[in-house]
Amino acid sequence: MTDNVNTNIRKRVSLCRLMMAGLVGFFTVGLMACRGKATTAVPSEEEIVLVTVKDSVLTKEAVERMIPTGLEPSDSIAMFETILNNWIQHQVLTSVAEENLTDMERIERLTREYRDQLIIEDYLRKMSSSVSATPSAKEMKQYYDAHPEEFVLSQPLVKGAWLQTREDDAQIENLRQWMRAKDESSLDQLEKYGMKHAMRYEYFGETWVPWSEVTERIPYRFGNGDEFLKSNSDFETLKGNEIYLLHVREWLPSGAQEPFESARQKIAGILMERAIAEKRVSLIRSIYQKAMKDGTMVAGDYNPLTSEMKK
Repeated sequence: MTDNVNTNIRKRVSLCRLMMAGLVGFFTVGLMACRGKATTAVPSEEEIVLVTVKDSVLTKEAVERMIPTGLEPSDSIAMFETILNNWIQHQVLTSVAEENLTDMERIERLTREYRDQLIIEDYLRKMSSSVSATPSAKEMKQYYDAHPEEFVLSQPLVKGAWLQTREDDAQIENLRQWMRAKDESSLDQLEKYGMKHAMRYEYFGETWVPWSEVTERIPYRFGNGDEFLKSNSDFETLKGNEIYLLHVREWLPSGAQEPFESARQKIAGILMERAIAEKRVSLIRSIYQKAMKDGTMVAGDYNPLTSEMKK
């Protein structure tokens, strides 16, 4: 049996190579680029048939519809050949496998089960998508207060500012002073100069930011974040001819309770997922009720509405 399978594959692959050799030369001139998928339907008289495998037919037009617009001619040609080759390989191998596998019934069953699962999940997802309202601040605060163990910091949070500028920046001394000062006037000066003249500038003095998001912007090995922040509220480093200035206005250590303002987005996601899950359960229950009401489903020793066995 194995020898026969290998022989069949070799014959068909050889045939495919011969087809490919002739087709590549034929389609080395401009290719149309349209949307669509390769079809195995009966082609029209105007279409050019590239190859036929049993009842499946691939046309030049079907391949062209799969090629995106805007590609270079050489890229279009390469994609054309790839699509053609993949289609032939898929069809030939599928044909040989179907002829030689003895357990097609199992494969058909798995295919039906997978299809059914896709349909169910797609239906439930669409029916549950109506849960789109953002939870209220009150709901989020209630969750935050009820689950403090979920909001323990795994890394420090910081508030402050950082700036990247050239080493020969004429305002470097003023920038150092503005970064460290706490008055509104200095902050205004820093904002005006930083936004217009600095290479990069970010102010996060009113928003908690994870320490890792700050350190990835500055070319320096900070080591343990908690240890560094204990003794450094202002930091400066030089890389090439560029200076990086960092000012930490406020920070929270690892292990501390994450502030509610910082956790809001996370809580909103949790509550949204919970609402969707509850909507799915409610939807399934209503489908059960309808099925039992119209006789589509009849409960025997198990009641799906109560999830209980009859005694």
